[in-house]
Order: sequence, then C-alpha cells, then structure tokens
Amino acid sequence: MIFAALPRSVHKALKAAGAQYHLSGRLDGPDPDAMLTARFVCDWSITEEAIDTFLDHLHRA
Repeated sequence: MIFAALPRSVHKALKAAGAQYHLSGRLDGPDPDAMLTARFVCDWSITEEAIDTFLDHLHRA
C-alpha cells in the first residue's frame, strides 16, 4: 500500500486511462496543480504487466 500526493492533473490523466484507486479530494476541482492524496493498493493476483502499464501512464501524466 502506497500513499502519494500528486497534482490533480495527474490524477485526471490516470483516471482517464482507467486506473482505479482511492482518491482523497475532488477530482473536478478548479486548480490542476492542487495536490491530492491517493492510496494505491494491489492484490496478490495483479500482473507485472498491469503494474508496468500503470507506471507508463503515470510517467506520461
């Protein structure tokens, strides 16, 4: 489990790419640079490919 603060614009890009995670705060707020905290969790059955895909989306955001 990882808690990370990222800009709202990054969360919007991740969610648009289909990422599913818990977000503390409103995604539709006015400031794209506002930091919102996320909780990233994966279970035992997630594939390395799925993690790599998520990280690729994160790097492009």
